Parts: sequence; C-alpha cells; structure tokens
Amino acid sequence: MSQHCPCNSDPRRAEVTRDPLAAYDGLRARCPVAGSGLLGWTLTDNAGIRAVLHDPETFSNSVSRHLSVPNGMDPPQHTPFRRLVERYFEPAEVAGLEPELDGIARELAEAARGAGDVDLVSAFCEPFAVRAQCAFLGWPRSVEARLAE
Repeated sequence: MSQHCPCNSDPRRAEVTRDPLAAYDGLRARCPVAGSGLLGWTLTDNAGIRAVLHDPETFSNSVSRHLSVPNGMDPPQHTPFRRLVERYFEPAEVAGLEPELDGIARELAEAARGAGDVDLVSAFCEPFAVRAQCAFLGWPRSVEARLAE
C-alpha cells in the first residue's frame, strides 16, 4: 500500500471548500494515504483503495461495538448477508426506482430554486439520501425525519 503521510486531510479547510477537486488532486499527489482527526484515514489512490478492499484482516469494516449488518462486518461474516441483499441492487431492480428517485430529485431542486444561497448538502443531498432510502425500502414518508436524525 502507499506510504502513510501525515497530511491534514480535513475537508473543512478553506482551500478544500473553495476548490475540492484541486485540493484532493494535490492530496493524492503528495499523500495517497492521509490521516485526520475528523475522517480517520483518507485514501486517494487506486492502489491504496484496492489494498484496503482486499485485506479485511488488516482493514476492518467494523466501526462500532454495535453490529451493523452488513456494512460494518468483514468477510466471511458479512458474506451471507451480502448474498441476501445483492439481488436488490441488480440493474433491473435499481432501474425500477429511477422514476421515483428522479421525482424526489426534481422536488428537492425545485424547493431550493429561488431560495438564494443554499447549502447543497442540507437542502438536497441529505434529504435525497433519506427519501431514496425510504423509497428503496418501501417505508412511508412519516419516518423520514427520524431517519434523518
């Protein structure tokens, strides 16, 4: 794996928020494996990412003492759970959600239009993620606020 570099990869720094693509391109060139107190480790090159993905004994998905199925599990424990959910991510299944997800995106974009300065994450990305998850799981809109919390 790429050599560790003690670069500051804090995404809140002014130069990152001003031009994130340039900031992460620079980080990748200087420091393909960067650490920060906020994010833990940030891998910015393909070789480092592949090394982590293929070495679950060294790099664990377990991020909490509370079990998170399957994303917080490592192989082989997560494998049977992954087999259960993989079929729902087949292209035909995902394509079936496209009209609903498109409608959610359009509704959120329309709500933000004309609002002046808008925080894209709080006005669009976060509510889209919650509403998309509810749509995918068939959950009612009444759970969105609790899920967002």
